[in-house]
Amino acid sequence: MSFVAGTAPWQVGPVSSLGRITTAALVALALNLLFAWQIAPTIVVALMLLVLVVAIRVARGFEQSVPAAALTFAGIGIVAAGELALGTEARSALVGSLVLAVFGTGAALAAWAELRRRSEPAVIELTRPAPDGLARARRRPRVYR
Repeated sequence: MSFVAGTAPWQVGPVSSLGRITTAALVALALNLLFAWQIAPTIVVALMLLVLVVAIRVARGFEQSVPAAALTFAGIGIVAAGELALGTEARSALVGSLVLAVFGTGAALAAWAELRRRSEPAVIELTRPAPDGLARARRRPRVYR
């Protein structure tokens, strides 16, 4: 996947297509949490707000927002699996949350791996200008870590 060349005025940094998929999965998970309202309304509202805040951070391109999204998906998945094991009322909403959490965790981890691969620092070397007044540019080989 590739990064968008320019960023929108409301974005802090560039967001890859996997970051957009992660944002869409977070919004879908927040909407799915509405169906789990019967379990515990106060906890569901808190989880929904947390998921929406993380979705906004991922969409705007904040640093460390993609790992936070992966942790959010993993936490919601663990909570949904625990509630399914206890046998609560809203089984379909919990199954949907579990499926979205698994999908979203995969998307967030892929976006995180892409960010780590793409975030190499730029190397700028200053050289003496040539007799014509222009500096020669030298390219270094890319180093993978």
